[in-house]
Amino acid sequence: MKKIVLLSIFTFLFLQLNAQYSTKELTKTGVFNGAYSSSAGQVFINQNPDLQMIVNNHISINKDKYVIKGWRVQVYLGSGKNAGSRANAKKTSFLSRYPNINAYLVYDAPYFKIQVGNFRTKLQAEAFKKKISKHFSKSWVVESEIQKPD
Repeated sequence: MKKIVLLSIFTFLFLQLNAQYSTKELTKTGVFNGAYSSSAGQVFINQNPDLQMIVNNHISINKDKYVIKGWRVQVYLGSGKNAGSRANAKKTSFLSRYPNINAYLVYDAPYFKIQVGNFRTKLQAEAFKKKISKHFSKSWVVESEIQKPD
């Protein structure tokens, strides 16, 4: 009798453990709403439609604002009475020579900075710094948050 009970318990435990470690893949049929199914069964998820609208709005707002860690070349750093106008002049000068490269005016009190480019690696930024060194000899590479590459 003990053997039958122990055998039943071990069989039950084996089946439970096997069920928990099953690696059946679910096929997703929607972002949040809808059904998830596998060969073993289906799970239905019901949610308030307003939640889906909020998630979609969040995705669309943040899609264009996505930034990552990267590198830029800083071509100007200044502070003082006329630093803002000198920074704008340096930015205009840069854009007239390199119209296809983005230039950013950054104000980090009390400094005005002009940073250019969106480089994923420091090596790329260093190469660009070398390229512009003829016209912007006092430039240097800085770590920055850059725009997401397309």
